[in-house]
Amino acid sequence: MQLTMNDFSVHRIIGRGGFGEVYGCRKADTGKMYAMKCLDKKRIKMKQGETLALNERIMLSLVSTGQDCPFIVCMTYAFQTSDKLCFILDLMNGGDLHYHLSQHGVFTEPEMLFYASEVILGLEHMHNRFVVYRDLKPANILLDENGHVRVSDLGLACDFSKKKPHASV
Repeated sequence: MQLTMNDFSVHRIIGRGGFGEVYGCRKADTGKMYAMKCLDKKRIKMKQGETLALNERIMLSLVSTGQDCPFIVCMTYAFQTSDKLCFILDLMNGGDLHYHLSQHGVFTEPEMLFYASEVILGLEHMHNRFVVYRDLKPANILLDENGHVRVSDLGLACDFSKKKPHASV
């Protein structure tokens, strides 16, 4: 099934990155809410980020196949327009750990153990699919509305399968 921008109603911006913005969106036929990460092709080209953008798409595909992991922001759909690459991702409404640390100072030990456990489970899921995550920081750990965390932003991740040399990891 080939999706287009017409299959979604796009809402407000919920995040910004080097190549574009992330919007809340609703899939028209199901009413389900997602995050739509739109990468601007001109910005990608201007910053020579073609490899990074393609890599993110591939890494998202690797970790989003089969049974999705509840501890990774997974991709459900991807498509492109004449000027954008669009990834339809799990919507996370609880902010990121960087924001929560800036608001509350430090986490309690039980909170820290809870978050660390879920991050480790997300990394384990990636490693089981031969994906190495290389951008672990509080801003890339997103919370859902129930306080569970998911690892996001796989742009710097790499494929560690047996088919590729491993010197660049």
